[in-house]
This record gives sequence, structure tokens and C-alpha cells, in this order.
Amino acid sequence: MATTQKHVTGCLVIGLGLLSGVGQASDGMQPTPKTLVKGQGADAYFSYGVEQQATFKKPYVTCVNENACPVRTPKSLVVREKAPAVVPKAVEPIQADAVALQVHFAFAKSTLSPYEQKQLQTLVPTLKKQGSIRLRAYTDPVGGVNSTYNRRLALNRAMSVKQYLTKRGVNKAKFVIEYNPPCCLNAGVTANSSDAERQALRVVDISYFGK
Repeated sequence: MATTQKHVTGCLVIGLGLLSGVGQASDGMQPTPKTLVKGQGADAYFSYGVEQQATFKKPYVTCVNENACPVRTPKSLVVREKAPAVVPKAVEPIQADAVALQVHFAFAKSTLSPYEQKQLQTLVPTLKKQGSIRLRAYTDPVGGVNSTYNRRLALNRAMSVKQYLTKRGVNKAKFVIEYNPPCCLNAGVTANSSDAERQALRVVDISYFGK
């Protein structure tokens, strides 16, 4: 098979097949793996040959005179731009806001008074925009803070607040309810404290976080 060759600004382009001209490979010569069979052109601008790699032959041409080699242009030189570094977005910790509203209840009751309903109504537009709403319900210590009765009473108070708000368009999936949690509003209040002091514990605290 004849060699196809063409000069490009002093550099020889070689096609597939055995090479002809100066440095021609003899018919009896068998290239071995990674052995280069080279010859030199008459103008001394290039070297060429065949590289034997495993089961195939790869022709090559190498410019030996840098001044005669063609200049690479944007059309002939592929430039791969580096992908911009991916900067992970910082995850902001979820922090509950301060108590937005404290809803008060009468002794042993879980129903909302007309006054507390009006207070809740003013908060509805704000709560609709929030990601999560926390309701923390408490009772006074009469009968024991962790008694079954008081825990049920605290839960019923939280549910009264939730039902009022959901009926006015606040998404029920936003609510997180805690009732009679381990912490206390005022650890100094006991069953023997004044009614005014105990009244301060009959509440549901409303707070919200995220949007």
C-alpha cells in the first residue's frame, strides 16, 4: 500500500500504510511492541514512522524543526475550559423565633376565650407565610405537671389553637406540637403558689421559623 503524503507549511502528513522515501521500512522488517521505525524527509523538517502497539499500527509524524511547524489556530486546537468549581451552599441552621404570641387559658379549660381568638386572628396572615409553626402547651402544677390529666389538658389546649388557625387557612402540615415539655415557664411556681402565678403557666406559646 502506498503512503499518502502532503506538505503543510514544512510538515509532512502521513497516511496509513508502509512509508516510502528515505527511511522506508523493508518488507521483511516486523515492528515489535513500542518499537518506532523512523525515517527522515529530504527537507529535514519532520520524522515519521509506524508505532506498533499490541494488535495495531499507528502512523505518526513529528515536526523536528519548530520554526517550520504549522501554527495551531483556534480551529485546529481544542481548548477545554475548566468547569467552574462547585461551591456547596451553606446550610443555615433552623432557629426558632422568639414567642410570637402567648395564648392564655382558664383553670382546667382548653377552650379559647373571645379575647384570645381575636389575638390569634391578628397572627394568621403572618403564620401563613412561615415554614413551620411550633405550639408549646403548658398547664399549672396543680395535680402534678406530668400527670395523665395535665398532659391531656396541655395537648387539648395546643389542638384548640391549631384548629382555630387551620380553619382560617394556615396549613396544618406546618405545626409542631409539644405539650408539658420537661422545661417549665417558671420552675418556682408550685401547686401552693397564688392563682395569678399559676395562671401564667396555663398557656400555649406560638413561635415560628423558616419560610
